[in-house]
Amino acid sequence: MAGVAGRCKVWAARAHPQLKGREQEVSEAVRREYEATLVRRLSPVADKPNGGGGGGGGGGGGNDGGGDASAPPALSLPDLVQSSPRARAQLRQACLAAATQRVFARELAAACPREQADREAAAAVAEALGSLHAPFLVGALKATSWVRRVVLRQSPFEQACQTLDKVGRDLEGASAVERLPPVHGDGSGAESDEDDDERGGRASRGAHFGEQHHATLRVSSCGVAELLRAEGVAEHLASSFCCGHARTWFDAYASQGVGASLDAAISRGDGRCRLRVFTAAAAAKGEEGK
Repeated sequence: MAGVAGRCKVWAARAHPQLKGREQEVSEAVRREYEATLVRRLSPVADKPNGGGGGGGGGGGGNDGGGDASAPPALSLPDLVQSSPRARAQLRQACLAAATQRVFARELAAACPREQADREAAAAVAEALGSLHAPFLVGALKATSWVRRVVLRQSPFEQACQTLDKVGRDLEGASAVERLPPVHGDGSGAESDEDDDERGGRASRGAHFGEQHHATLRVSSCGVAELLRAEGVAEHLASSFCCGHARTWFDAYASQGVGASLDAAISRGDGRCRLRVFTAAAAAKGEEGK
């Protein structure tokens, strides 16, 4: 919350002068919306059928879709927020992002079409979450990976697997994460995550991944995704959170023959994602010959 007013100043100076001088007013609106979202989603009473998930801040009411579809399979959001300090921090950050998205979009709705207002508000939230710095960090990771490749003789695929492990640890808290072991060789990896293939991806992926070495990070439930969906903002904030954001780091290995794919996104309805890094068998053989 401490940075919202400063973000409003930057936003007003850069693109929306009509907000100049209203930074504290907008910041206060975000605070009220944030507190209402905390009560609506993370308060214990929000988990009761007739409990006080009530109102405040309005915003996502029309997109709420009812709380019954928004709870993770194993834990409700109020229970999940009590499960660990990390889960609490992740879910509170998601509440703040949802609140900021709604308030900023409302502020812009009078001056531009709603769809454009939603996009620009999402861009402002993404900046607040660090999107401006991400390209520099990806560039630094790319440079480091080349050094490790040349000096330590560590393959790009191995490095990408290590990054996948770090991503998995970072997602733990509000998410149930499973790191599947790397599969090397032709066609031997399909059985390791057959249940995901049965969700509709077999036809588009089967032959492709049969010729690759790959490693998979599977998220079976995600409280952050459930919260953003329940608040009606997942469509706009998906790329700033969880696997949607984590996918960015693997751009550092793209020029070295390692790709990445995200088979689901938090705007989807089942709450599951699969982030996979892979390298073609031909590319792997080329690396081994160097």
